[in-house]
Amino acid sequence: MRLNFRRFTFIAIVCFISFLSFPKTIKVGIFLKQKQVFVSSTSKIVVYRGKRKTAVIPANTKVFFWVKQGSVKRSSGNGGWYIQVGVFKRDSSIQNCTRLLAKVTDLEPVIEKTGKGLYVVKLGPFENLSEAGALKDSLKMGGFPDVFIVSASKKKKRTRIYLIDSEYNKRFISHSKIILKSKKLIKVNGNRYRGIIEIVPYGGKMNVINVIDVEDYLKGVIPAEMSPTLYPDLEALKAQAVAARTYVYYNLGQFKQMGFDICATQSCQVYKGYDVERDLSSQAVDETIGEIITYNGKPINAMFTAYCGGHTEDVEKIFGGRPVPYLRGVKCGGEGNFPHKTVSAKMVLEPVSTPYVSRPYLAIAVLMSKGLLNPNELDGLNENWGKGFAQAYLDRVLKYLGIDVKEIPLNSSKLNDIGEYLAIQIFNTQSMKPIFESELITQDLPEVKAKKIDIFGIAYSLLKTFEKIDYYNLDFQIVDKDFLFGLESPEFLFVNQGRTELSVPVATIRVGDRLRVIYDKNNIPLAITIVTPESQLGLTDSFLSGYFWYKFLTVDELNERGKKFGFKKPITDIEVVKKTDTGRVVEIRVKSGSYSRRYRGLKVRWFFGVKENKFELYKRYNENGKLKGVYLTGNAWGHGVGMCQIGAFGLALKGWDYKKILKHYYTGVEIVSEE
Repeated sequence: MRLNFRRFTFIAIVCFISFLSFPKTIKVGIFLKQKQVFVSSTSKIVVYRGKRKTAVIPANTKVFFWVKQGSVKRSSGNGGWYIQVGVFKRDSSIQNCTRLLAKVTDLEPVIEKTGKGLYVVKLGPFENLSEAGALKDSLKMGGFPDVFIVSASKKKKRTRIYLIDSEYNKRFISHSKIILKSKKLIKVNGNRYRGIIEIVPYGGKMNVINVIDVEDYLKGVIPAEMSPTLYPDLEALKAQAVAARTYVYYNLGQFKQMGFDICATQSCQVYKGYDVERDLSSQAVDETIGEIITYNGKPINAMFTAYCGGHTEDVEKIFGGRPVPYLRGVKCGGEGNFPHKTVSAKMVLEPVSTPYVSRPYLAIAVLMSKGLLNPNELDGLNENWGKGFAQAYLDRVLKYLGIDVKEIPLNSSKLNDIGEYLAIQIFNTQSMKPIFESELITQDLPEVKAKKIDIFGIAYSLLKTFEKIDYYNLDFQIVDKDFLFGLESPEFLFVNQGRTELSVPVATIRVGDRLRVIYDKNNIPLAITIVTPESQLGLTDSFLSGYFWYKFLTVDELNERGKKFGFKKPITDIEVVKKTDTGRVVEIRVKSGSYSRRYRGLKVRWFFGVKENKFELYKRYNENGKLKGVYLTGNAWGHGVGMCQIGAFGLALKGWDYKKILKHYYTGVEIVSEE
């Protein structure tokens, strides 16, 4: 390839034609650089080498492929990932390429000579795929349409792939690519996938590739990128489906040297196969089949971000390179007052604590849901109660658990006598040792009178062990409109307070809030715990609880991060050099004595290891005036460019359809279909 502007035009035309062809199947790199790969299926798996059948794996049999690594040499650099820009023969072409690269990035290109008298121009190495992918996007938008990502490893000797069966018998299969086909879904490393599986030797290891229909692929992308549980609105999911489909067509072939089109992680877009598919997100894919976003007749780089913090950003300010007309910063518009409802509790419990259960309020609610506790028994929780009440209540729970209760008296309402009573009833011994060894009760039972809440706590401790329930097994859900507006006053409302709960008389619950719900025998909510209490503080967006973040980095931690960026001596200061109008830090200066370096765009985020460039930085100094560390806090997550997922959901709740949402975030685009 010769990098001149005429060549660019030709490549652009070729790319445009290929995009218009809308390939039906794509190759997704689902597991990269694997030493071994486990596979199984409920139907037999036939293994092919080319067109030749080389093995048959019986149904419901778990086997694994193992690679014997040959001698491997590395490309220049320290391993990792490279971006291949082009292959040239003439010096003038190489010089033209490096001159154009200098307009997009300040990285020095790596030039390697091949055995055919050609020269490969690459950028790198990058430690992780995310960094390589970000720069690849910048290059592509900056006039380099045929860049792709390669691994630093190269094969020197042929790699041998073996099939290891359940008896650990080893069988040689192939030196080259093998194909796995089955009539049913194929499970790979615990995840099930539609389509065909390819295993390709690469760099002494294996890349696992899923060859799949693009629409089926999207059904495993949308719920992984924008969960229909978290965003239960069809129009928002349809916007995500069209953006994700467009992203695929824009980025096809970016890993072509490694044998696939696109990866399955956040470095591309997350794909988790069949097991994450959900009806609502699959409906979004089906109802937008074949639709993509175009600008001037070509598919766009449909970037999307989790939460933009109120305003998206111009792409060049984060990714560098030239401005892109359709990736301009816009006011999010999806914020505002999400659908909500004020709910009252029938009862408010007094503050309680007991050593026998970490979450006493939830223990009470669970006992009530099982019919083991009545509302009229909830007075005097912190008071001492007599042995009559204690024995009657414990007998009630023991009978529920299927234990034949012996007709013996409880000596007193002291905790040690309660422990002895339970030991006799459950283990037929007066020794409390089996009570503790079995972990039915984990705290000491001293010779003091039990409070009523202690009795309930001990009862719940028995219940959760026998029925294998605890706080984390309770029904966790994201509030959608159907749940919210069908909700009547529950018995209890709790607000999460870290390791315990607060009983409250009234609370506002919003669409998107995270709840843990205890249902009664009629499947009606009995107790609701609001896991995101920040939504009770008058914020405009109930999802903000997940997007307020903070980070403190000590000077030692900064020095460790600095080493990865080439700093050999301790960091003495950090300055914010430039912020955008949206509040994003897009340039910093890091100092080490008299030496300093500037970082821009995404490198700012990578240097600190934070969720977004939208943050405030506060420096801390010790008593000698030397840098002690930095404190960063922000309320956005992602790169801030393109469609905001939370914003899209908010706009959908306001009545916007998916096309209007997409045209809001991507300036001047059209939504087109192959049909």
